[in-house]
Amino acid sequence: MNDDFITQAIAEDRYLKALRLIDRFEMEIEGELKRVAEEFISGTESLFADGVSRRFKFARDSGAVLAHARVNTGMNRVASAESGADTLTLNITLRWLDPAEYGISHVDGALCVAGYKINGATSEDHTRVKQYTEESDTEIQFCRDAYNNAPGLIYVPVETAEDIREGFELLKKHFWDYGAEYGVDPDSVE
Repeated sequence: MNDDFITQAIAEDRYLKALRLIDRFEMEIEGELKRVAEEFISGTESLFADGVSRRFKFARDSGAVLAHARVNTGMNRVASAESGADTLTLNITLRWLDPAEYGISHVDGALCVAGYKINGATSEDHTRVKQYTEESDTEIQFCRDAYNNAPGLIYVPVETAEDIREGFELLKKHFWDYGAEYGVDPDSVE
């Protein structure tokens, strides 16, 4: 045990201050992600069931995703017209990525991104959306999904609170344009 470190942490309330800072940060991010989720849905109501629930989670990890906050919202879409196809979920997220895990060398430290993905979507749908996006010459980027429950993450790098707001505004418009490209309406499945 490092006696000086422990003594200072107790005497100066460093440990308690760190916990309070984490709690406040997570509370602020949760509020922002829930607000953003409402906006994503407001422009694409037909893709979501009425009164759909939202699930929030904040987690830390030692893998390719170092930490993430996310809001999951069930969609009124299924992956395909096949019987028993998975229901899709919109995942809106703020992530801290290990740049080396994604082949990114120009970032010193973690890469923070605002992003979204469609859990349960097919690779074909995601590839089509990626092609449409790349043709429009936008700031939006794509990478693999470290959790393997979506074909990829759609993201914008962020460094400030303003970047987060602007990034999610760009991503929201992207989802409004391309969200219906993922899956099919379950009422059309026989």
